[in-house]
Amino acid sequence: MSIPMIGLLLLVLASCAMAAYRKFVTREEDDLVHLGEGSMQATAKQEALAKTLTQLDRVTKILVTVTVLYGLGLGASMIYQALQNNSAT
Repeated sequence: MSIPMIGLLLLVLASCAMAAYRKFVTREEDDLVHLGEGSMQATAKQEALAKTLTQLDRVTKILVTVTVLYGLGLGASMIYQALQNNSAT
């Protein structure tokens, strides 16, 4: 296995790890709308979780985009090298 393929594998594993971490963070998510006097603490907790999830989603989107673009570039370079080897023989 070549070094560029290992890099792609690491990017895919990092993307999967980010998805698993998001699942871990949201395991105790409270989807209810809290109204009333005693709901300030629950609302603050929901807002903090929403901010964390927004940041995680942004990083995950960037990581997945980089992974896809790197994979496409790697595939294109492999096809180009194969065509160059066939035309040289």
